[in-house]
Amino acid sequence: MHALPDALAERLRNRQAILVAGAGCSELADLPGWGVLGQRFLAEVAAEEDKAALDDLLQKGRMTSALALVRELFAERTLGDVLADAYGSAVRVPDVIRTVAHAPWRGLIATTFDALWATALADDAEVVSRTAFATNASSLEQGRGRFLLQIFGRADVPASLCLAPAEIPAKIGATGAAAFV
Repeated sequence: MHALPDALAERLRNRQAILVAGAGCSELADLPGWGVLGQRFLAEVAAEEDKAALDDLLQKGRMTSALALVRELFAERTLGDVLADAYGSAVRVPDVIRTVAHAPWRGLIATTFDALWATALADDAEVVSRTAFATNASSLEQGRGRFLLQIFGRADVPASLCLAPAEIPAKIGATGAAAFV
């Protein structure tokens, strides 16, 4: 195991560090990463032209563009159904994720749609009371305790989802989440 740089260790001791965690962490818990999620959406596309366009974006690794296309192609209910199917089962939290979650972070920002970090921190009453989505991030009051911010929403709360760059101004910028972060 590598020692942490002194500056990071000091920031952790003082709760001045925020962890931003993405799909790589989710994959450690056997949850779908971006590539698998893209394939799940691809399987739902009916029109061949749209399927070819989405497949091309996925093959080129252009996940942001692929998600934007997915957002255009599907009704919100279908999006929610696919995400619920992908992330809806009980989350098994690996020990390494639980350990990282309980490090003395000031807060944690999750960029995926699963409940991995919420599950890992379910025994931390402070974090449970200060878990937010972009729409209510401004309620977290900067500098007041640990928090979990699921910035792009979570599959089990469909109204919280932010799937495309075009949604960022309304769902993240206008809600106070951008200012909080």
